[in-house]
Amino acid sequence: MGNKIVISLLSVFVFVIFILISFKTPSSWLSRLDAASIILGYIVATISLAVATVAYFKRKDLSKIFRKWFRRAQFENVGKPFEVSEEIVTAVIIPVSRQEQPEWILRHLKPKFASLIYSDMSKQTAMDLVEQFSKSPFNVQFFPERNEIKDEMFLISNPDKADETRVIVKHYIERYLEKGIASDQIFVDTTGGKVPWSIGAFQAAEEENVSSIYIIGTQDGWIIDPKIRHHGDPVFMSDHTE
Repeated sequence: MGNKIVISLLSVFVFVIFILISFKTPSSWLSRLDAASIILGYIVATISLAVATVAYFKRKDLSKIFRKWFRRAQFENVGKPFEVSEEIVTAVIIPVSRQEQPEWILRHLKPKFASLIYSDMSKQTAMDLVEQFSKSPFNVQFFPERNEIKDEMFLISNPDKADETRVIVKHYIERYLEKGIASDQIFVDTTGGKVPWSIGAFQAAEEENVSSIYIIGTQDGWIIDPKIRHHGDPVFMSDHTE
């Protein structure tokens, strides 16, 4: 209560001083202040009009930003077909368990860069994929490379912990972003590996605002022959390309 009284008295004191100063100030000075306030009002109005004009022409961009703010818990276009021929896949991050699914992705999405998520159980498969697809005619640049995978760089030590996968996938994404690859040209596959891998990979993709995909096996739920395009059907888990 005491603080409120002090603040009220100070407010009254400042108001009284302001009134006294206004009476003591020459009319010419008051006129100048009045003119200055009018000019300031014009400036503020002009800036407001300019901001409103920019906002109007950028309304679609602003709308997209606001939608993302208010829809953070929602995922864009779950199950939307991933039209391979229409998408630009520069970099892809792939979990490795069975060889057919990552091989299908490398053959048919044709990325320039790729990173493999692997554990001790799938290390040899990852090494074989790197050896095969880093050569012509594919010429995919892998990170980590074959020797680095052999030395267990970024090995998933506990496949049952989603957070370990999330951290590694985020590192891969950030590395590609630092190379200058646009976020809408980076894709995270969530198909292979254990369920915690899919969860962690998906979380990392959402945090970094990149798209995540899933490859549906069309042969009773499997990709039997990765060389055959229609043995896999890619769909979006979350689409950040628009």
